[in-house]
Amino acid sequence: MELITAGNVTVDNISATNSNTVNTLTIDAVGAITFASAASTFNALTVEADAAVTANVDITTDVGALLIDADDDNNAGTGYWPSYRSCGRDADVGGRHYVGCH
Repeated sequence: MELITAGNVTVDNISATNSNTVNTLTIDAVGAITFASAASTFNALTVEADAAVTANVDITTDVGALLIDADDDNNAGTGYWPSYRSCGRDADVGGRHYVGCH
């Protein structure tokens, strides 16, 4: 499933039970994507923001990959990833590959 918006996105308190029917979720925003107040869990998650991705809480993938692109439009680095706080099977962030919790 892909969610596309011309604005910003706030993700907050998505439980494994609530997201379990979606195999892979892609959140695609022209603006920023913020993981706000409470942790969220997905089977697999792709995050594509043109402006920024901020994780104030844990992001967990319990089946597949976590992929984060904070400059999806590739416009000379105006997107940024100011915080990295995630837990999952693996994650590709800023050209680095992570496994497990960091």
